[in-house]
Formats: sequence, C-alpha cells, structure tokens
Amino acid sequence: MGTMDSCGRPDPQAPLNPPSPGDQPVSRPPVPETTGVESWNSQCLDVLAVGIFQTDPHGNCVHVNPAWCGIAGLTEGQARGSGWVDALHPEDRGPVVQAWRAAVTGGGTFQAEYRFLHRSGSERWVIGTARALRAPDGEVRGYVGAITDISDRKHFESRHAATQDLLRRVLIHMPVMLVAFDTHRNILVWNRECERVTGYSAVEVQRNPAAFQWLATAPGTGDQLRGQWCGNGADFRDRLLHLTDKTGAERFVSWSNLSHTFSIPGWASWGVGTDVSALRASQDALARTSRDLAERVKELRCLYAISTILNRATPTNLPTVLQEVVGLIPGGFRFTEECCARITLPGAVATSHGFQETPWRLQAAIPVSGRQVVGTVDAYYRDHRSGKQDGLFLREEQYLLDEIASRIGEAEERRAAREELEEARYSAEAGVKLRNELLANVSHELRTPMNSILGYTELLLDGVDGPLQAEQAESLRRVDRNARRLLHLINDLLDLSTLQCDRVHLAAEAFSIREVVAELVRDLRGRVQDKGLHMDYHVAAEVPDFLVGDELRLRQVFGNLLDNAVKFTDRGQVSCRVATTGEEPGTVRLHVQVKDTGEGVPASRHASIFEPFVQGDGTVTREHGGSGLGLAICRHLVEMMGGEIWVESEEGRGSTFHVAVGLACLPE
Repeated sequence: MGTMDSCGRPDPQAPLNPPSPGDQPVSRPPVPETTGVESWNSQCLDVLAVGIFQTDPHGNCVHVNPAWCGIAGLTEGQARGSGWVDALHPEDRGPVVQAWRAAVTGGGTFQAEYRFLHRSGSERWVIGTARALRAPDGEVRGYVGAITDISDRKHFESRHAATQDLLRRVLIHMPVMLVAFDTHRNILVWNRECERVTGYSAVEVQRNPAAFQWLATAPGTGDQLRGQWCGNGADFRDRLLHLTDKTGAERFVSWSNLSHTFSIPGWASWGVGTDVSALRASQDALARTSRDLAERVKELRCLYAISTILNRATPTNLPTVLQEVVGLIPGGFRFTEECCARITLPGAVATSHGFQETPWRLQAAIPVSGRQVVGTVDAYYRDHRSGKQDGLFLREEQYLLDEIASRIGEAEERRAAREELEEARYSAEAGVKLRNELLANVSHELRTPMNSILGYTELLLDGVDGPLQAEQAESLRRVDRNARRLLHLINDLLDLSTLQCDRVHLAAEAFSIREVVAELVRDLRGRVQDKGLHMDYHVAAEVPDFLVGDELRLRQVFGNLLDNAVKFTDRGQVSCRVATTGEEPGTVRLHVQVKDTGEGVPASRHASIFEPFVQGDGTVTREHGGSGLGLAICRHLVEMMGGEIWVESEEGRGSTFHVAVGLACLPE
C-alpha cells in the first residue's frame, strides 16, 4: 500500500505499490512491438480531447496521451511511475493518492473530483475515472482511465452560488413579508420582515407544522390558516390574513400569492405581504366612531342648535333662548329666571350675548371619556333664585347643565378622534410611499444579478464552453426562460415603483412614429407566425413624419399593448392603426388603436384592468402568465404625458385599446 509519513498518512512521494520485503526484484519484460491495430488504437487515444492514462498492475503510470499532459501540465516522461502525483494540488494530493491505492489494492474502480496545479499556476478541476484491465483468467494486467476538465463548470457553479447567495440575502432583507412553502405546505422561507411582524424567527417556523397553530387566532384553526395562506395553489391578491404574534397580539397581513404569476423551482407556493395592523386598527376605530355618530345624530343636531341659539341670544330674549335649549335636550327641564352662559374649552371661549358674571353661578364640567375634564359650562343668574335659599339651585337645572356639558364633551372627543384618524391615515400613506421607494431601490439590486444569470446562460447556450448535450441545453433554456420572466417582473415592479414615487422625468426628443410602430411589429413577427396569426399596421398619411416626445416611454406603452394583443389572441388577427384627431399650431393629437380578436374583457372590468396586479380573467392569467402591472404602467405614463387610455371590448368579441396623447411637431 506504500509508505506513511510521520502523521500516519500516505506519503504521496513514495512509490505507489513498492515490492514487499520478500519479493525478489525482477526485470520488466521488454514492451512488445505494437501491431498495426494497437498502433491505430494508440493514435486514436492521442487525438482525443479527453485525458487518457494507463498504468501497470501496481498502479504506476506507463502512458498518458497529449490531452492528459495539457490538463495536468506535465510531459509524458514526467508523469511516468508516480510522477503524476507531483501535478496534484497540495490540498487534494493525500486523499487522491489514498483513494488510488485503495482501488489498485482491491482491483476495483477509481472515481473522484480533484485538482491539478498546472505549471502555469492555474488550477484545473477534473473528474478522474479508471478501471482494471483483466486477462481472460481474471488477472489484473493494468489500469486504464480518463480525466475530464471541469474547471469551467466549477467556476460557473462558484459564480452561480455567489449570485444565488446575493439574491437570497436581498429577499431575506426585503421590507415586505416573503414566505415560501414546500409541497407539504410547510414553511421554507421566512424573511426578516416576517420575523419582525410575528416575533417568530425563521429557525422556529421553518418546516414546523406547529408554527401555524402558534400563528392562528383560535385553537384548532392552524390548518385553516395554512390553507388560506398557501391558497391551495391558487393565485390571488390582497387577501387579508388574521394572525397572532408571539406576544399574543392580533396582526393583519395583506397577502398576495404569486405562485402562478411566477413559479420558482423548489417552491410549491410563495407570496409577499404587508403588515396592515395599524391601518386595520384605524379603520376599526373609524367604523366604531361612525356607528357612534349614527347613533348620536340627534344629539349632534342638538349641540349645533344649542350653539346657534347661544350665539343669537340677547339680554331681552335669554329666558326664551334657554327654554329652547331645554326643549332640545330629551327629557330636559325649563328655567324660570333669566341667566347668561359661557362655554370654556382649551383655546376657545363662547358666551351668549349680554354675558355678565354674577355671584349666582351654576357650573358643569365638560368630561372626555367620562373622566378627564377639558372645560366647563357656566350659567350666571341675574339674581338669587326666588323661593330658594341664597346660593342654591334646583337639582333639575344642574342636571340640565350637566347634560349639555356631557354632549359638548362627546363632540370634543369625536373631534379629537377624527384628528387621530387623520394622523394615522397620513402615517399610513407615508409608509406606503416609503415602501414604494424601498421597493424601487431593491428592484435595482435584484436586476443586476438577474442580468448576470442571463448573460452566463446565453454564453453556455452559444457553446462558449463546448458543445452541450440535449438535456443540458434544454435545462439551460428553461433557466433562461424563467430568468427572463423574473427579470420582466422585476422591471415592471421597478417601473411602477418609480412612477408611484414621482421619479420619472419625460424626455423631449425628435422621433419617427412610423419607425417606432414598424420596429415593434417586426419584433413580434416570430411570435405571430408561431401562433398562426395575421398582423398588420397602418399609419395615416396626415401623421407627421417626425414628432417631439419621449420615444422610449411611448415605445413602452405601444409595445405593451401589442404584446398583450398577441399574448391573449389564439386565432385571428392583431392590427395597429395610427391617426390624428386634431391639430393645433405646433402640436398634433395622436390616436393609436391596437385591436385583436381574442377573448375580450367583460364590461365590469374595463376600469379595473388598469390597476396594478389586475388582469381581465383569472383563467387567462394562469394560462398566459404576467404580473398584471403592464396596463397600470401604461396608464401612469400616458397620464404623465397629458393623454388618456381606455378600452372597448366585449367578452368573446376581442378588444380595442385606445391611446390619445398630444405631441409637439418639429418646426418646418
């Protein structure tokens, strides 16, 4: 088996299979002259691109072909015997030699991945395989093997792993909740936002069926929550999930399942969500306040009437005014003497006409939430109460004043609640804007690695690293298709976020609308022919040759409409018509129509299809894919240009999308 070094490991510099002490040295028989067939076989081995080596029965190298020498960086003479060991990478030398000796000793096969340290200084990864050559009687006559250079594959795997790691870290740190499930509906991915919202770490919930019981709002409803969350394989938007966090507090999450919009290998179901607990609490508070307002509408009208009566009161009609006030209070009482009134609130004081403080005063506190005093209602009488002891007032009058003060306190509390709700609404809108800005920034970070993946995939398909087997080429084509779908989704998200954050600035440059439409139609010609459709376009003669506007954004709008028309039309034709609907000095009103013979859009959805993440029909979405962002982006861009976009369609009769936008003309 060879000698050992001081640590008990195989010594790679020792002979691979030295003779035992009892063996007598024998002279090696001369190599017989090769026959014509053997010479022809040797020449064939020498021209192969795969490295070939041959050893004697003891595992010592006797021959290598030129391809082997090129990979290992040794000459045939240097590789003979155990010289080939010198070309092994120092970190791989011990394990490879040990595995080779084990194979030789047992007369079995050898297979391993290891590195050669080429004399140029570069590392060469190879897959090495060898098997024994046996005589008819079973005696091992030697070993023959091959090495295949897999350096490019190893480098690509390393770069791919780095890109995947970057993408994983971006997804983990996204400012929205991201959850992915396996085929058994257990949690695979649980990012940082999920941890923040629920309080449960990824380690606690991943592949743990009990996690849904923890998150459920009631015992025994964990499976129901799991079904809602996973969607049972369905694609949906903005489903409201009711959860319980680690502290036992209720949480509401607006959840969107994106599995059918974009499938990711290894994820049976996945989606994103936003914590809307604060918004839901504000909505609940607003609903409670609305119900309270509806129940107290009579009292509110009463308060407004009291304020009006006090403002128009004069010293001569005060008794009558107070009697009217009493009549507005259900079950109220009547005053019998003249008096004046003052209402005091923080920063506001209201008095009746002819107000005068007198020694005979009746006061009631204005409470909020039944306890906190925020002001007072004072009634001053012009003399002591007839028939009563000085300084004493009728209990009925005190009750009336307390009732008025209570109503004013309720109105003040509702005003404060409205201010709090308005502040909560402002905070929610600011949070949505911040989310859009963060999403726009994250989309940039997502697009960079995706472009790298597409670039390397295209290089491999072009055969830069050698010819591909049919299965390898098909796998790479699938990677390319899915990567392009993901890049398209990222681009749409980036465009929508940028538009919603008001970061888009329209350019003003001269362009030819005829060239724009012709190029867009030409780019779709292959897909049109594959589907057996007919496609044509026409630009009216009155349309100027050159217009001034943002050519890139107009291409995006018209290209999206044409792409949708082809995507959702299975038979018939797609047409594009460009005309003008009016001209003013220096400008022209451009009218573009994109018509198809597809399934059409129901009248009830004509407006909603221009909203983000909405498509005309769920079954069409599952069949053709798409994020539902294209038409929303088109609407934003057209409205930024001062134009309008609309659709005319009937279900089963096709659709016609219209874009009308004003553009400047080049001066003659």
